[in-house]
Amino acid sequence: MSSIAFRSVVLAAYAAFFTLFFWPVLASGTYLTAGDGATLALPMYLGSHPLWEPNIMLGYPWSAGLNAQWYPLALLRLIPGSFNAYMVLAYVIAAFGTFGLALAVTGSRLGAIVAGIAYALGGFMIAHLGHYDVVHPGAWAPYVLWALVALRSEAGVRAIAGGSIALALCALSGQPQVLAYTLLVAAAYVISSAIPWRAQGRWLLDSALTIALGLGLAAVALVPGFELGRASVRVHLPFADFIAFSVPPLQITARLLFPFFLGTTEAPGYPFSRLDGGSFTELSDFTGVLTILLAVLALVARDRPRTVWFWLAVVGAGLLLSTGNGLGLAFVTYHLPLFNVFRAQGRNAFEVTLALAVLGAYGIAAIERRALSWRRVSAALVAVAVVVLATLAFAATIARAAYDPSQPLPPANPFVNPALGIPLEIFLAAALAIVVLVRWPTAVVARAGIVALAILDLSSTSWFAYWRYESVPPSALAPPPYVAALRASLDRSHERVLSLTPATTLTPNISTLWNLRSANGYVSLLLARMSEVLLMLPSGEVEPPVYESAKDAGIDLAAIRYVVFTPNFPDAAAFAAAHTRWRRVPATGTDLIYENLDPHPRAWVVHDVRETTYTDAHIALHDGSIKFGTTALVEGPDVPAQFMHGTERETVAVTADLPDEMSVDVNCATACFLVTSDADYHGWRASVDDAPARLYNTDFGLRGVSVPPGRHVVRFRYVPFALFAGLGLSIVSLAVLIVISVRPSLLRFRVPRLQGIITTRT
Repeated sequence: MSSIAFRSVVLAAYAAFFTLFFWPVLASGTYLTAGDGATLALPMYLGSHPLWEPNIMLGYPWSAGLNAQWYPLALLRLIPGSFNAYMVLAYVIAAFGTFGLALAVTGSRLGAIVAGIAYALGGFMIAHLGHYDVVHPGAWAPYVLWALVALRSEAGVRAIAGGSIALALCALSGQPQVLAYTLLVAAAYVISSAIPWRAQGRWLLDSALTIALGLGLAAVALVPGFELGRASVRVHLPFADFIAFSVPPLQITARLLFPFFLGTTEAPGYPFSRLDGGSFTELSDFTGVLTILLAVLALVARDRPRTVWFWLAVVGAGLLLSTGNGLGLAFVTYHLPLFNVFRAQGRNAFEVTLALAVLGAYGIAAIERRALSWRRVSAALVAVAVVVLATLAFAATIARAAYDPSQPLPPANPFVNPALGIPLEIFLAAALAIVVLVRWPTAVVARAGIVALAILDLSSTSWFAYWRYESVPPSALAPPPYVAALRASLDRSHERVLSLTPATTLTPNISTLWNLRSANGYVSLLLARMSEVLLMLPSGEVEPPVYESAKDAGIDLAAIRYVVFTPNFPDAAAFAAAHTRWRRVPATGTDLIYENLDPHPRAWVVHDVRETTYTDAHIALHDGSIKFGTTALVEGPDVPAQFMHGTERETVAVTADLPDEMSVDVNCATACFLVTSDADYHGWRASVDDAPARLYNTDFGLRGVSVPPGRHVVRFRYVPFALFAGLGLSIVSLAVLIVISVRPSLLRFRVPRLQGIITTRT
């Protein structure tokens, strides 16, 4: 079978397999996502988001949020009911990309097929199914490395184009964490493979061009994302958050070999896996017992390629980095630019699972070329068996360290606990399958058996993961009955509703599907100042001081007209007692709703304008020392002078409230200062009667404009320069890619010697 035909068959087989694998959810009519996916993936995919999203927090630069807004595959959302196909595609793409990478480095078709299964069904991809913005970048990462391998074989423009497009898709499809890790692995591969440096100048330049063009193509997302990141809470990520979701060193082998011993599942076949010894999502390194056995065979084979040691180093580095500060490494990585903004160090499982998958392919390739004697095979099987038995011997100790002392410990007996017994049985089956393949490497039955066992091995965990039991039903997106009345009221007043517990039916971000103005929001890059105004946690939840203290100005500055509690919210009565201006709204179903009888308006004018600093404004925000309805705190320079006292004839009316534009009709007898309850962010411009006006950062992050006496129309428009600059870079990068594709001769210039070390590769 020709190479193209074979790859087409493999791609079709992967598509059919993952469709069948996820069929329980696909057939149920629910959404193939869970956890964060309900608040992030579904609103992103099903909603219609402008450049600025006014319906979460106090407005948010949605187009800059690195949330797949510019991802080409996200255009599938134009097809009704296509969300599940969008999610399944990530796994098909991941499997085929790993297949291509493994085939390029090993030449083994069987090894490449198994590698694709191992990565796509491995811990990183399956555990992050609820994170659409993690699995899609993870799906494109293998293609970047595949292109670099092809470049080393003189593949030329085609590999440069493929690699740059893959890197761009990795960047456009979601969070930048996987992108950063991919670039790190890619750089390490290029540098390590270029040693010795002689005759590698062309490849180094081609690799650099591939990465540069890929980042350039994604600039439409990366440039505004960088700007947003500098204004977000990630710019000063606390060390405790940085090392959150790290793998304790003692748990590494257990998480590789016995994932449900410390993880959770609702599957009846794992009765002792109801307790969670740490986040299953963020701490999942497993790629199956068979993959590990094959990887060890690759290490002990005769005449093994040098690149085997590179992939082993990637596995080791990924495992070490995933421990966070368990081995003291976090004190180093926490001070590395870019990498210090990523929490959840357990996500280094990306490198671990991808590298183990490739090493597994090397192991099969070694079997096929008969580079393994029976002594070497026996040594490999015994080495893995020792690790397995040692992990079982220390299982009780691992459990005591992992679980809350108040929880019952799971049995450490593999004959009682399937979370230990099933992987042990698979180890024995995998050892037998390897022996058979070593004896008859070309036998169809032996080769098919390896593929079947790889699927069984990975499925023993992946098939029973949380996606089977926590998929989101369409009813979860239906608005509660009271939303229509709530929205009608808020449309008239242009004010907001605040959900004080995440368990209410007003889930952050989902409310955007109902066009409801919510002060909550759940995003990866939360604006630092807006989080301080409402003391908001990264989950979109609002902290207690906002409702416990009547001194706190957050509710007023956010123009909150309604607050929503769950019926069992412990402090609902305390809220009503502390805030006498609130009344209970009757007959609101499952939630408790209180209406603000004296709400702060969406826009207001003041005549007392005071210069302040970030620190002083932050203190005043929560200590009650400033009455923000009559005084505005403006951070310099060039703060407008204090105005004369106002008169009763002053009027302020919001006349247009569009996503990217807002108009306010202001009528003041004397000069006044207009403040709106909206986030001040790069790209917002103000005008008074269509004449440009200075926009001031007011009241710790809101928008303020100086207005002359008389009646005027103040307009605010969102014109994101960073987005347009990024779009320009993307267009230029695309133009360069087209030019070199049409005229590949432009790349065939000679590379001069660099200090006598680098010469032109012929």
